[in-house]
Amino acid sequence: MPIQGPPSCEEYADRTIDCQKALEPRFREVLEQKAELLDILEEATSAGWSREESLFALNELLAAQTKADGALEAEEEDAPKKNSH
Repeated sequence: MPIQGPPSCEEYADRTIDCQKALEPRFREVLEQKAELLDILEEATSAGWSREESLFALNELLAAQTKADGALEAEEEDAPKKNSH
């Protein structure tokens, strides 16, 4: 899925969030395929996002994924305890 470019070349209040939203579908795709995150960075800059805002968006997406993975691991660790009672 191609990364959508920003709706405006100008700075605006939600530009950081828009960049994250634009990169997220491709980010999920890359996670599933175990491809390189650098591919996303190159695609994002080609679509019109700056390298800095793209790196920030990827960092936010990675942090959210790490948090979700941690919650899933904690849930899996608690599952045997719940089932043993």
